[in-house]
Amino acid sequence: MLAAGCIFLMGSYYCYDIPAVATDTFEAEPYNLGEEQVALMYVIYSAPNTVLPLIGGIFLDKIGIRIGLLMFTVILTIG
Repeated sequence: MLAAGCIFLMGSYYCYDIPAVATDTFEAEPYNLGEEQVALMYVIYSAPNTVLPLIGGIFLDKIGIRIGLLMFTVILTIG
């Protein structure tokens, strides 16, 4: 079961975190995007993931772990 879960996650990360995999799809019809546009889409997708953990860590230091966890759970439940 653990091996199957690892293989599943590896496939998921391969599709989501390697933009070269999708380049052929986006360069074909109906998208007709260039390599720069595909790379820009990946930058837009991944750039917040480099900044938000820092901001979230500072935020949790200010309000505390328990309140932060409660707020995060409520936001996820609502969303």
